[in-house]
Amino acid sequence: MALLTIGVDLGEELSSVAVFRNGRVDIIQDSQGRKKFPIADFLRSEGNRPRQNRGSSLDNAENSSPLIHQDRITTILRKIRSLAESYLHEPVEHAVITVPVSYGDLERQTTRDAARRAGLTVLRLLNTPTAAGIAHWVDRPRNSLMLVLDAAASRADATLLEVSDGLFEIKCSGSDAWLDRRSYDLRLLEHFKPEMRGRNHDPAFEACELLEASPSVPESVSHDSFNNMDYFDNMCSDIAKSIKALISQVLKDGNLEISDVQEVVLVGDSELLPRFHGIIVQIFDHSPGGIWCPHMACARGAALQAASLFSPSFCYDLLVLDIVPSATYLELHAGCLVQIWPRNAVLTRQSTIRMAVPSHLSLPRNLKLLEGQFGRRKVVGAFDLTPLCTLVAPGRGLEIELIAAVDLDGVLDASLVCADSDTHSETTIILKKPPFPGLESQHPQRTQTGTDNGRPKGSVSSYVTSLKSLSRTLMPQQQKILENVVAQVENQMRDRQDRNKVEDQLALEQMIRYGVKQRCQ
Repeated sequence: MALLTIGVDLGEELSSVAVFRNGRVDIIQDSQGRKKFPIADFLRSEGNRPRQNRGSSLDNAENSSPLIHQDRITTILRKIRSLAESYLHEPVEHAVITVPVSYGDLERQTTRDAARRAGLTVLRLLNTPTAAGIAHWVDRPRNSLMLVLDAAASRADATLLEVSDGLFEIKCSGSDAWLDRRSYDLRLLEHFKPEMRGRNHDPAFEACELLEASPSVPESVSHDSFNNMDYFDNMCSDIAKSIKALISQVLKDGNLEISDVQEVVLVGDSELLPRFHGIIVQIFDHSPGGIWCPHMACARGAALQAASLFSPSFCYDLLVLDIVPSATYLELHAGCLVQIWPRNAVLTRQSTIRMAVPSHLSLPRNLKLLEGQFGRRKVVGAFDLTPLCTLVAPGRGLEIELIAAVDLDGVLDASLVCADSDTHSETTIILKKPPFPGLESQHPQRTQTGTDNGRPKGSVSSYVTSLKSLSRTLMPQQQKILENVVAQVENQMRDRQDRNKVEDQLALEQMIRYGVKQRCQ
């Protein structure tokens, strides 16, 4: 008996699972008949502490962020696998799992490792918009250029896909971590906050969600200061501008015009909120009927992709050419980066970079690989250059060859081949990934109003700390210069009473970068 494969839509708050069999996709329900399972229920049943109740604190509601934790993902996938096996009455060992397109290397590797611990072999980590595009194409098989807008609990993704006879070529993708369903929640809560002090907040959250999902103001949430949807739209006008900006940036990255987009697909929370529908109608000049919201699109798309990879009798020929959503860099020194590949590079990807340096002493003890854009870069891993102290004598030249590759799941692997320019003796250093000190995952924190530029508020302090670590790897003259720059910055930070403002922090950070660049050349 051939084993069946499942498609898992691993959401931040809700998950679902589907299977392709007998020529169709079946959505698997839980014991309560639900097609989408609250993740908190899975964690609670295992004795884990679920995410804090969203109504417990108005002051902390805006600071919640998705938690990438291998043990919790393992628990969720183990429960989903058990549900699938109970439904199918046979073992389940293979799966395609959806992940947000904005997930980096750490999140993808964590998800894959968690699946392995849950007893599942991951056939592929499939980006959520790609899964939705597959499901929509199977529903309406036509060649087109489609835009998929996915607004989840803590981010919004916009992706352009070109579909041709089952070939899905992802052109480009963009994300906004401060644009999502909670943006509306927070705007409404801020409006009603003065009147809700000391009261039970759960009804307020429920009223906010009802208001978001309604084309008009429901009677149950009518209020003296809030009596029509125009008021709500004006309150959230900056959110609408952010959605337009995200879509415009993706079209610009793909060298496309609005008129080139033939279909618009909404998934996640974007399919539930009338505000999203209205904004899309304005941008693309579509009638509301021209916006597609395929049912359970991500789970169905994952199940279809799983069947295409595992079942020889699958009725569709599906081929996905996905992309690397974030640029990847090698950091030679603070602020000195070498790009390995750009944003929206096609998977799979391999790059080789060769360089020569006068001495290994001119390099830091750990060469880091970074991903992401300026102000929001995260550490992928590091090369420990300690072995070079015994391989290459001080003053001798060093030839370096970086070999980096990213697989179909978007997981990066790299090695560094270092050779003495005189003796040509070589050593290979493998990339080390977290968890280890100094390379923790960094998640941007949400602000109260959702209107700031999204830079972490501790950026200057953390940057000063990293500069202190860097100074220990430099030559004595450079070390002294860098220590003087750091001391000046720390004095200014102590003298400023308003040092917590984002503008002040950015100015300080720019001064640090400029000073280091000018004095350490």
